[in-house]
Parts: sequence; C-alpha cells; structure tokens
Amino acid sequence: IMGLGNDESTVCDKPIARLIMAGKRIRFCQRCNLFLWQHCIRGQYTRKEAGVTNQKALARQMYLVRPDGSPWSYEWSSIVLPKVQRALEYRASQLVDGKRAIVTMVAGVAVWPDWAQGFL
Repeated sequence: IMGLGNDESTVCDKPIARLIMAGKRIRFCQRCNLFLWQHCIRGQYTRKEAGVTNQKALARQMYLVRPDGSPWSYEWSSIVLPKVQRALEYRASQLVDGKRAIVTMVAGVAVWPDWAQGFL
C-alpha cells in the first residue's frame, strides 16, 4: 500500500492523525482497494491465513513496512497497520463465504479456482 499515494503521514490522501479517534476506519481509495483484493487472491488467503500466516513477510510484500522490516513511522505501524490487517482479513473472508465467494471449503481446506493460480 505504501507508494500508492500513501506516505508516513497519509493514507489514501487522508492524514493518519484523523484515524486516531476510536471507531474511525480507513476509506480505501480504488487503487488500495484493488491492491488488497489482488493480494488476497494471489496469496490465496482465507480469513485465518490473512490474520495469522507470516505477518512480517506479508507486511513487507504489501509495503506496509520498509524492506528491512522497520516501520515507516510510529503512527503508521500503530494506527494504519492494524486497520489494513483487519481490511485484509475481511476481504479474505468475503472470498470464502461472503458476497464475492470464489473459494470452496472441502473438509476444512480451501479449494481455489484454477484462474486464481495465474492471477496477476
């Protein structure tokens, strides 16, 4: 997400400071929204996997941290990162059993459609 018009003090053209208030959520711009959906499909994440699986590597792949794993800023890591994580979990759950269900669960194992294997 970093680099898609976001920096250490803004996310989707809004200041991070406004997200400090409880209950505020990020209203993702179209590019960030697309990036989150693509990442869920490419990684073939279910809600559990998006929430648990290798968070440090996932954060680096999504540019949520610097390439060395250090945070972009304190505000980014403490405010934005958890909100992005929840958004990713939500999107992953929608792919399995939500409005956008494309994944079939067979005996507790996610079966992805063939087109997801080569998704760009």
